[in-house]
Amino acid sequence: MPMVKFFSNKADLSSSFKKTQVSCEVFFAKCRKGRKIKEREKVFSLEQLPHHMPALKSLMVWACDSLKALVNMPALESLEVSYCNGLEHSHDMPALKSLMVRRCDRLKTLADMPALESLWVEFCDSLEQLPHYMPALESLKVEFCDSQEQLPHDMPALKSLIVCRPISLKALVNIPLLEELLVEYLPNWEGWRAGGSGETTLTSMPRLREANFMNCRKMQTEGLLECQATRVQKLSVWKCPSARLA
Repeated sequence: MPMVKFFSNKADLSSSFKKTQVSCEVFFAKCRKGRKIKEREKVFSLEQLPHHMPALKSLMVWACDSLKALVNMPALESLEVSYCNGLEHSHDMPALKSLMVRRCDRLKTLADMPALESLWVEFCDSLEQLPHYMPALESLKVEFCDSQEQLPHDMPALKSLIVCRPISLKALVNIPLLEELLVEYLPNWEGWRAGGSGETTLTSMPRLREANFMNCRKMQTEGLLECQATRVQKLSVWKCPSARLA
């Protein structure tokens, strides 16, 4: 059974990993008198994670403002990073399947993650690019990332996509296997372009079952009802005055 440990300082953390290599889960949290607290005041400084963690499979890092980079962890499968305002980049994580990144203000890029199946990025204002190579990704959620101008093109396995308020985003790629879609407040997005015709359409997403569009004032997507009538089971369009659905 995975072990969960709470560390109040870096010395205890390093000592623990020297004694054992069987820890499967570590939770870096602010601790006071043995209990987790939610306040943002600084309790300890963790500038980097230990490099020798070959058995680590699950990791949660919370409120470590001094942490600047995530090291290569070859066996890691699940990672959650929140409120790490000093974090700037990550290294390759070949086995990672699930990643959640929230409120990391300086994070600009994420390394390629070929085994990643689920990615959730939220309130990362400096993040300009998501990993380019994510062939196994099935679920993507991007919320409140104002520097994000476009999504990766290579996501052939994607089934669920949620995009909310990355105001710089101007284009969404065609995703053939997509089944669920939520698009909210993309003021500069006009829809998907069909090759050669110059029209915006969803015909390249034949498996789409549920689509929700909210507050996308320039969206001009055509043919959603006409071309996808045999697949789409739920459709919601709200405050999209330029939308043409048939």
